[in-house]
Amino acid sequence: MQNSKTKLSILSLCTMCLLSGAYAQITPSADAYTNTAAASTNYGANVLLYVDGATETTYIQFNLASIPASASVSEATLKLYVNGVTTAGTFNVDYIAGTWVEKTITANLQPALGAAITTSGTLTTASKNQYILINVTSAVQAWLNGSQANDGLALVANSTLNASFDSKENATTSHPPELDIVFAGGGGSGITGITTASGSGLQGGGTSGTLNLSLTTSCASGQSLVWSGSAWACKTPGGGGSVTSVGLSAPSSDFTVTGSPVTSSGTLGLNWTVPPTYSDIANAIVKRDGSGGFGANSVAANTINTGNAFVGGQLGVGTTTPRGSLDVWGGALRVTGTDHNGTAFVSSSAGTAYFSNNVLANGIAVSPSGTVGIGTSAPQAELNLNAGGNANDDTLLLGNNTSKGLQLRDNGTAVDLESIGVPLYVNLVTKQPAYLNPGGGQIFVGPSPYFNGNGAPLQVGNNSNGYSADFQGQVEINGALVVYGSKDFRIDHPLDPTNKYLYHASIESSEVLNQYSGNVVLDDKGEARVGFPAWFAAVNVDFRYQLTAVGAPGPNLYIAEKIKDRSFRIAGGTPGAEVSWQVTARRNDAYMKAHPFVVEKDKPEDTRGYYTDPSLYGAPKEHGIFSRRQVTAGKQ
Repeated sequence: MQNSKTKLSILSLCTMCLLSGAYAQITPSADAYTNTAAASTNYGANVLLYVDGATETTYIQFNLASIPASASVSEATLKLYVNGVTTAGTFNVDYIAGTWVEKTITANLQPALGAAITTSGTLTTASKNQYILINVTSAVQAWLNGSQANDGLALVANSTLNASFDSKENATTSHPPELDIVFAGGGGSGITGITTASGSGLQGGGTSGTLNLSLTTSCASGQSLVWSGSAWACKTPGGGGSVTSVGLSAPSSDFTVTGSPVTSSGTLGLNWTVPPTYSDIANAIVKRDGSGGFGANSVAANTINTGNAFVGGQLGVGTTTPRGSLDVWGGALRVTGTDHNGTAFVSSSAGTAYFSNNVLANGIAVSPSGTVGIGTSAPQAELNLNAGGNANDDTLLLGNNTSKGLQLRDNGTAVDLESIGVPLYVNLVTKQPAYLNPGGGQIFVGPSPYFNGNGAPLQVGNNSNGYSADFQGQVEINGALVVYGSKDFRIDHPLDPTNKYLYHASIESSEVLNQYSGNVVLDDKGEARVGFPAWFAAVNVDFRYQLTAVGAPGPNLYIAEKIKDRSFRIAGGTPGAEVSWQVTARRNDAYMKAHPFVVEKDKPEDTRGYYTDPSLYGAPKEHGIFSRRQVTAGKQ
């Protein structure tokens, strides 16, 4: 897989292919080393690549698929970061003559090596923490032109050399191997000039230097460049004609017209024959009066057809000083239509507005205090439904009671909340919590004022198993979970799943602890480094360690480096041995800092002198905390 640096470099190559000096930087698609001393062990995920004259060989492969086939490589350099040099010496860079896979290659499965690419690799103790550069131009050119299969290259130590390089998995120093490629320029195949031919609409161009292009200036003033379908040409915009006369006519009984027609320039005049006022009944509804107002004492007409009518100010009915957009004064507003089986009626009886079919008790009433009644002329709440107190008469329905809806119904003896056709969810969209008794206090579920163990439990899910609460699905608790008994998990018994359960109990502690564990294989030095995710240090503190050798004794195993920078180091073991490790840490995230765990607490005032389970102390059940709460709830 190429990293983002490789993709950026290849993009630069594609977009600047005419410029010399374009380059690419490619990190390995695979790297690993083999060790004949542990011939069946794979080191593909190791953070270091070892080269040793006696036992270890490193394998590296680069994916060149992103390099265009037409690209010409002028130079290719292998860049390696030296992590350590135990013994100075030299090494060869050889072709690999066979396929291999990073996750499975071992000394037993390593492919054969081909010819040497270069023998110029030299390392001294001063090379540590430095880059070395090796010219591999011939190999990259051979891989690209197909004369050599791209199975990668091998680092093969000469004599006693013992050294290590950073691998692509090394997240500590992040110095993976790198292949730097410099590409040759475009040569004679590039653009040699820009010509602005006739019909292009452009001028300028040339064959060298800075080439400036601009629109042609050969068009006359007022002309535009227009595409003819085959070329750009100058053209005068079409169109023509002009208005030579404007006239105005109006009913002579109402208006006088002056200045009509206007043939070149002039003013058209339109004036009232008789200027109207609101008291001028014959003309009052056609115009505002001289003060800008509009009014009429009486309007009589067999038919008024207004189309779309708009009132820009305030309209008063029965008043010349309207107090709102529509002010009906001294009476009621009725909208009557027998085709619609009733009357919409709004009056001012005792300051209450009614919408009904002339029987106020069956309509909608809005009181002066803002309460709304349906089926009552005297609403007692913000929304009061009252159809006479008969069973099934008071119903609030959202949706359709034959397919899908939510219904709140007074059935005469109780109030039902019914979900029709679909499940009932709480805050499915907003994901906000649902509160029961948010003012505080207890919530009891059952037939009596408190839950006494004989009624139905609070049930979330598909069925009830006799518990006070039965949750079928995931449960999220935003805060602490306090349990007076044990905290168990239960599954169907794996040996008899239809007849038995298997229980496991949780581990208790006086500290809030996190525990992490795993297995690791020691390297050829008998060491291993165990890493943790980025969030590890932000959640944990006060680490405790435990190591166990697997398969054979490991008396010298120890923690060589405590946890630092999200990892710790194990040492003192047998190379290739497996070790089980366990780290226990005290939880230290922001929540725990704000809510530190307190082991011993005084009971609240209202529960002091009472037991969680009085039978354990030989006390009567009336001395139990929950019994006391039930008695208190029963008195309310």
